[in-house]
Amino acid sequence: MNYFIIFSLFFLYFNLQTKACNVGWFGDSCQYKCHCRDNALCDATGACNGSEECERGWFGYKCQYRDLAIDGVVSNISTPQPVNILTDGNDTSCLTDRNAKAVAVQWNTSVYFTWLRIVVRNSSVLTKFNVSFIYNLNQSIPSFCNQPRFFVVNNLTADFRCDLSQTTWKVILEGQGVWSLCSVYINGGKLDPTFRFQNLY
Repeated sequence: MNYFIIFSLFFLYFNLQTKACNVGWFGDSCQYKCHCRDNALCDATGACNGSEECERGWFGYKCQYRDLAIDGVVSNISTPQPVNILTDGNDTSCLTDRNAKAVAVQWNTSVYFTWLRIVVRNSSVLTKFNVSFIYNLNQSIPSFCNQPRFFVVNNLTADFRCDLSQTTWKVILEGQGVWSLCSVYINGGKLDPTFRFQNLY
């Protein structure tokens, strides 16, 4: 009887370890979808094979965060240089106008904001940003975060976290780092496997 139990447990363990996901999915229960650039496949851990890049509209850890910035309109508040390169998904296309001091992402409707990621080409300005918000069309003076938090991901990438009590209509980035911006990614949260809205942190 004991041999049967041990064999059954071993068989169950082995079965769980060798369970393969369908192509394009990963995770313990195959609950996460691959979002690799150019439809590249991801491995069993979710890492993109042959590329570290996510498909346009996705970013972050294992490309699991939906980018709201691509749905918005990026405007150049202080530079004549086109700023749509900030949402093209290419972290090597960057602003070059040293006079650029502010850019904004605006949507047609209010969105939930939890965090944003910025990529710069000059590491010395990585955290030299102020982030503010316009909550609705009637607001003329931007609001700031009560407790803004910057997290350095690497020498050219940082995440900005802010707990807002309401949705926002526009996100404004200002400061010494704007001229060095390459990419802006904005997330309103992450869907968990059961499709409930949850915050990143």
